[in-house]
Order: sequence, then structure tokens, then C-alpha cells
Amino acid sequence: MSSSGPHDHDVGPNSLASVIAAAQWTGVDPTPQQIDLLLEYGTWLGREAIVAGGIGPHEGHRIWERHIADSLLFGYGIGDRRTCLDIGSGAGLPGIPLAVIHPQVHFDLVDKSGRRCGLLRRALGILKLPNCTVVHKDLVELNRTYPFVVSRAAMPAAELM
Repeated sequence: MSSSGPHDHDVGPNSLASVIAAAQWTGVDPTPQQIDLLLEYGTWLGREAIVAGGIGPHEGHRIWERHIADSLLFGYGIGDRRTCLDIGSGAGLPGIPLAVIHPQVHFDLVDKSGRRCGLLRRALGILKLPNCTVVHKDLVELNRTYPFVVSRAAMPAAELM
């Protein structure tokens, strides 16, 4: 059982404003449909991902600013790239929020944990995002290069490079 309360993950006007501002800072003005998908994903994070261990048990009140808005900032510079690698995607951060805001980009969400890949598949099934693929592999097993790579705390920066 999560230690966050049942409504700790609810989005307030300030939280939604920070998500929109983060997208706009990267040059994207989110559509109402994209905002709805981000709201659905954030709700899923609060209701399922915390309980399943996809994000920390005390993160319910920080889903919007710390996880979703922060994830959108990784899209700065994505430009006209068509593919992106999300290393250590976990519960889909930052890849899923980026996939919502950048539907023209295909995201490979890579994680070496089968449990976390199951969480990713669950989230993608709910959101019905056609531009994401879950890849159950260790980073060193990938046999391709990507024009754009993102990662949030998957490993120390020196090791990641």
C-alpha cells in the first residue's frame, strides 16, 4: 500500500500550468488532446505506478512538476528527429510524456527489468500511444544508434556516456 493519500496525485491548476509551461519552453504548444493524455498518464502514475514500485512511494504529490513537467523538458532540441531512445524508462519517464507531446517521433522505451517493462506496456495500453515500443534489454545489448537519447536517473552520467 502506498503511503500517499488517495488524492495526493490530483492535478491542480498550478500543476497543470507547470506541465503546459514546460512543453511551451521546448517550443511545443500542447493540444487539448495531448493535455488529456498527460492527465490520464499522471493519474495512472498516481494510482498504479506508485503501488507497483514504478516511482517512489512518496512521489504522489510531485507527479506533475517533478515527473511530467520535468520529463517534457527533455524534449528541448528534439526538432525534426524521427526516433528517440529512452534509457531506463522505468514507468515511462521521460519517454511517455515526450511521446504524447511529440507524436511524430517514435520512442524506444528501454529497460532491463521485466517488471518495469510490464508497467510500460500497461501504460501504453491505457494511453494507446502508437509511437512507442517497449524494449526489454540492457542498454549494452542494443544494436543501433539513435539521433536523440534521453534518460532520467537510469545510471550515473559518466557510466551512461
